[in-house]
Amino acid sequence: MPLLVVILFLIFYIWLSKKVVRRAVSQSKKLGGNHKLAGWMAGILMYSLILWDFIPTHFMQQYHCATDAGFTVYKSIDQWKQENPGVAETLTPIDKPDWIKNDNLTRVQLNQRFAWEFEDSIHLFKIHEREQRIVDIKTGEVLARNVDFNTGVGNPYVSADSIRDYKWWIKVDSCPRFGSKSKWLVNNDSFIDFYMKSKHIKGVR
Repeated sequence: MPLLVVILFLIFYIWLSKKVVRRAVSQSKKLGGNHKLAGWMAGILMYSLILWDFIPTHFMQQYHCATDAGFTVYKSIDQWKQENPGVAETLTPIDKPDWIKNDNLTRVQLNQRFAWEFEDSIHLFKIHEREQRIVDIKTGEVLARNVDFNTGVGNPYVSADSIRDYKWWIKVDSCPRFGSKSKWLVNNDSFIDFYMKSKHIKGVR
């Protein structure tokens, strides 16, 4: 659905909504009813037909961001190297690893000892959760974990799975970082930093 079609539809819908509200007010005045209430009810009805999920979708995404999202380090690279002396020097990054998918879980091997895993799940109002982990392949131990949430609205110009992907007004790609850096940084490192240090551990000082 081209952007122009979406814009034209919204313009038409706004025009139609105004007509419906005015008609409701007019009819209510003729019948001697509460025309203000009739106008509000008509407006809420027209709003709900298209935008009913705007408030609950944004609310649920922000709720999960506040309660469940963030970056956690369970064991630093330095701690791991201390517990595994001499091993880091034997590890080399894998440039073109296989992406092994099992249901909602995908694993990508970073080197001979570490893997990057990410798992997707869907919550109420189609809020998408992505949990990423750095895992010690040998022991199964999770060294770091990152959890983020988005509203599950895709890019209609790339791939549109449903009409929801055209609802740009509910599109949020991730939890806010501004003002909550402590949730996304551990010792000034983000999950991406930890990922790179795990993959190139031989060169980490």
